Formats: sequence, structure tokens, C-alpha cells
Amino acid sequence: MKMEFLFSGLFWGLLLILIGLIVVINVVFKIEIPVARIIFGLLFVYIGLHILFGGGKKKENVTVFAGGDEWTTAVHEQYDIIFGQKKIDFSTNINLAQGGMKIKVDTVFGDSKLKIDPKMPVKIIATAVFASVKFPDGTQTAFGEQVYTTPSFKEGANSLQIKVDTIFGSTEIYDDIPAKPE
Repeated sequence: MKMEFLFSGLFWGLLLILIGLIVVINVVFKIEIPVARIIFGLLFVYIGLHILFGGGKKKENVTVFAGGDEWTTAVHEQYDIIFGQKKIDFSTNINLAQGGMKIKVDTVFGDSKLKIDPKMPVKIIATAVFASVKFPDGTQTAFGEQVYTTPSFKEGANSLQIKVDTIFGSTEIYDDIPAKPE
């Protein structure tokens, strides 16, 4: 299931235009329109239609209304966590000798936990929208973009680059697995 449309400029541009039109209607015609309810409703309709017609295939890298306590070590280019929970271990099965690797993790109304090897060159670009993204150094973001790199990361060298997009959810990134995984 590709959630790229949800993170694209087209989606957010149309959403902002819709909000602007609703505000103009509210001010000019004095018609009260519940903006937040409409936006949430459209988001749920979009996700539902996408699951029904585009993303209904069961894949290991897609988690919808599901979760588990086990850490997965399978490596994919994209992970989608929607209304679910997923734990992904990037500290094993990553070989950077052949070249760099790019992975995308989208979490929408869900919970994702990622484990990285602190000795591996890793760059994480995280975008949060009304969400929580926590990094191994204790920093976190709730709205906007933040970049985290491991000490061994050098720009231009082979590295693991993880793009994390979290919307109305939670993502925690560990450089070691907690004693008792949550």
C-alpha cells in the first residue's frame, strides 16, 4: 500500500485550498461549517477507499489494524503502519558494502518502533504532523521535520537513510532494544 499521496504536496495543497474556501464561506456568507470534522472525515474516507481499492493486499511491510510484540528483521524499501503497531529492527540484515540504502517508514494513526545500530552510518529524516517522534539521543519532535545522524555518518559515504513520516501517531527510534520491549 503506497501512502505517498498522503505525504505529497498535491494532497496538502488541496487540503489547504479546501480549508481556505471553508474559511471564506464562513466569513462572507456567515455559514458555519465544521472544518475539523470535514477534514477528519475526508481523511478516513481516503484511507478506507485506498485500503479497499488499492492497498488491500496483505504484505509483510504493511500493517493495518494489527500489531505485535516481535521485532521484524526483514528489510523492505517501504513500511506502512496504519492504525496499528510495528517493531522494525534495522540493526541486522543491513549490508552497506554494496552501497547506500534508503528506507521509508510511514506511520498514520499508529505506533512504530525502530532499532538502529549506533555503529552503522545512519541518517534519519523525520517529519511529524500532530505526532511524536523520539530519537535515541532523547530529542523529539511533534510537528515539523528533524534530522538525526549517528556519530559514524558522513555525508556522501555509504549509509542507511531512513525517511520517517508520522501523522497522528508515535515513532520511537532506539539504538538498543529496551530490556522489556513495550
